[in-house]
Amino acid sequence: VDGTVKLWATRDGRCVRTLAERIKAKIWCCAFDATGELLASGGAECAVRVWKVSDGTLLATFREHKGVVRAVAFNPSMPGMVASGEGNLTWGSDNSIRVWLFDPASTGSVDNHPSIIDSGLLDANAVPTECKAIVLAHSKMITSLAFPPDGSVLVSASRDCSVRIWGVGAPAAQGIAGQRGGAAS
Repeated sequence: VDGTVKLWATRDGRCVRTLAERIKAKIWCCAFDATGELLASGGAECAVRVWKVSDGTLLATFREHKGVVRAVAFNPSMPGMVASGEGNLTWGSDNSIRVWLFDPASTGSVDNHPSIIDSGLLDANAVPTECKAIVLAHSKMITSLAFPPDGSVLVSASRDCSVRIWGVGAPAAQGIAGQRGGAAS
């Protein structure tokens, strides 16, 4: 309730670290990268923040979402690739998935990873520098995002009762019929 992101020890329940910057809105989601060194958070401020876990430093903030960020995921095979999904129940969201690239070793710099830019999903000329893809495929809020260990695809789930699989470095997405009532993580 104090606007901070805290890391807690699971063995004894103590607060291990409070990340540096206060956030002025509810946080809805968070995810660690494969190394456990980075943490992404998203929420009602319509932004994704990437933190360095060891010292709580804020490395990057991505602010292009139109709605509440409901899901974040790191690609485990591509350091610096974060996907985020948004959605609101009643107002102002495009229910988009955005793919962000940054250099985890350098605060806020951007990586132009060739296999990502050359894929059918992404057009480096059509999106802002930090956001390498905007995917508009779901009609309702994104509820979950995940990459498998090899990072070859991004899976998105939505309240529109669908799950979609997106090729990373491949042009097409495959839809899988969802469950009644929406898909959730």
